[in-house]
Amino acid sequence: MRNAAKRVFVVCARFVFNVLYRFFCLFSRKDEILFASRQANTPSHDYLALGCEFAKRGYTPVYLNQKLSKKTAFKYAAHVILEIYHLARCRACFLDRYDPVVGFIKFKSTSEELDLSLSDSPFLHNSFPVEPVIVQIWHAFGAFKKFGYQSYNTSEGHSLFELDLYRVHANYSWILCSGEGCRSVYAEAFGYPKSRVALLHRPEYDELRMLRQEEKPSALSSKSILKSIKPESDDASDRPTVLFAPTLRKEKTTRHPFRELYQGDEWRYLNKLALVEWSFHPLEALGVASGGAEELLQRASIVVTDYSSIVYEAFLLGKKVLFYTPDIDQYRLSPGLNTDPMVECPQLVFLNKKELLKYIDALLRGLSVYPEESLSRFAKGAIDEHEGNATERLVDAAIRWIAEKE
Repeated sequence: MRNAAKRVFVVCARFVFNVLYRFFCLFSRKDEILFASRQANTPSHDYLALGCEFAKRGYTPVYLNQKLSKKTAFKYAAHVILEIYHLARCRACFLDRYDPVVGFIKFKSTSEELDLSLSDSPFLHNSFPVEPVIVQIWHAFGAFKKFGYQSYNTSEGHSLFELDLYRVHANYSWILCSGEGCRSVYAEAFGYPKSRVALLHRPEYDELRMLRQEEKPSALSSKSILKSIKPESDDASDRPTVLFAPTLRKEKTTRHPFRELYQGDEWRYLNKLALVEWSFHPLEALGVASGGAEELLQRASIVVTDYSSIVYEAFLLGKKVLFYTPDIDQYRLSPGLNTDPMVECPQLVFLNKKELLKYIDALLRGLSVYPEESLSRFAKGAIDEHEGNATERLVDAAIRWIAEKE
């Protein structure tokens, strides 16, 4: 009964969306570039950087950002109508996550032969919009944990019924991937031929590289920080920062080791040596601690995560990363792992909170040397290094894709 109601709702929504799209298509297209997101109320750094570069090339950037929640339902409805209008007017659209509006509309598209390595997959997308060109830049470097079509019918993933009904990840012209080692993974996760996964970086790549170059030498080194700071100091600038940043747990019944750790008292003694910050995923309900991961990451000396893609950003910034994964056996099953830290860098993985806190204490006191090569081995293949100009390279590619249609 529930599935039947969902199907009726989706059929009605798709009909309305396509009627509106056809109507708006009666107006001529403009040299607009649409940047749409339902995960934030303001444009991301990626969107702003790309919009600025497109503006230099004579295009008009349009930003449509509205975080979806129960409180913003009416605002989001207006957002949907505006998005459909601009999809009918723009030359290209950039997305940072799944967008049901894009998935539901029938665009002018092309197709190509399927990638033989994925051709036996019943949910493989084989239709690629050419008017407008739709580019999924995604919001993460690399693919640590499995997602999308890799994790269907698991407790942390969607059911195959939902993926098909909501046309999850349908209607992308191109998908960005930051490393050759992840192309096959992205093709599988999004359900596309590998040929549609473009090796291009988001603007954030250049931003992170620049921040790393500008960053002053960290107070946290192999030498004891106790020689250079006062551990009991109230001055925040005197102490290094330890950031705990777990990934999203979609199911309330799923074990959440970081929440358990936070609610205990064992970690609090670290406050004598460092500023301890917690940043739970923004999509989690009833988050027990606040904090924006991006801002906190720049200040952090040590980053503790489980399966979050923040590991790749931390790697680009030159941070020391530790993995706290007491539930790794369950996580290998749902949603699954593309890269297993126990295999790639076991020296950085902790299954016991006492051992984790002991090692953090040792790093802070300079009693242990962090194995940089272990983290490099973990991130290898996820991010191909280049000399910058990520924004210009991506805009060049997008303009080329637009021109191919014409």
